[in-house]
Amino acid sequence: MILVDKDIKQLISNGAFTSIEKSPQKQTAIYDGNNDCVTNIGYDLRTASFCYHGKMVETVELRPGESVFVQSQETIVFDSSTIGKVILKNSRIRMGLTMDAPIYQPGHITNIYFRITNISSNIITLSRGEKYVMLIFEQLDNDPDTPYSGAFQKEFSFMGLADYKSAYMEQIQSLDGKVSDIHDIEKRIYTTVITIMTVLIAVFTLLNVNTSLASSTASSIDFIKYNLVTLGAVSFLALLMDELINRQTSKNHKLWWIPAMCFFVVIALIVFGYIIGKPM
Repeated sequence: MILVDKDIKQLISNGAFTSIEKSPQKQTAIYDGNNDCVTNIGYDLRTASFCYHGKMVETVELRPGESVFVQSQETIVFDSSTIGKVILKNSRIRMGLTMDAPIYQPGHITNIYFRITNISSNIITLSRGEKYVMLIFEQLDNDPDTPYSGAFQKEFSFMGLADYKSAYMEQIQSLDGKVSDIHDIEKRIYTTVITIMTVLIAVFTLLNVNTSLASSTASSIDFIKYNLVTLGAVSFLALLMDELINRQTSKNHKLWWIPAMCFFVVIALIVFGYIIGKPM
């Protein structure tokens, strides 16, 4: 059975007359509750803080694809026959948010925690005091033999990944390694394509230049100059593309002497030609 507004207001009253430490745990209660948050079938939780990049903050600018854990201002005591379901509000779904949360079990005493993810293409600002989810209370037909006594009992401050972080750390590191491997493969493919294109461009350009020079009255010095200019330009473009694609892993930094030497020799030949009175 799902509790309705009149029942939920009674839960707020239950939390108003006792402290959490003195709670008998025999009745469901909402501590720090507000009647204005009661809906016809649930309670709109108010945000206390966000766990963002390992820090608790009161405001977050959530970028597309980012997630953040949210802590409620209210503390909930679930008796032995009541569970809690966290549901994302319709208005927040339409903003471009999604939400993940556990089912809170009988016997659990805790603030409510849930994870919000921005699946929109815009930055969404999240603030303390705002209502993002509704908590629905549902009573069971029978009490379970064992109430909740897990690692997150009485979680009044965010415990993060806690005990299950180490269980998944190897998988997380494995996934990170695979992503890195994919990026490396992608860079190697680009580098190979650039190398092949560079060779083809150099071959066809040199053939074209030398064919044109051979059909003219060009001197051997002209052959040298035009071939060096072509070689220098092609090698310069190839090295530039490699630097742009493999900024952090490029091993071709020392090869920049090739285009530099080509251009230097060409300039030296031109200057030498003017010095002796005959352009070369």
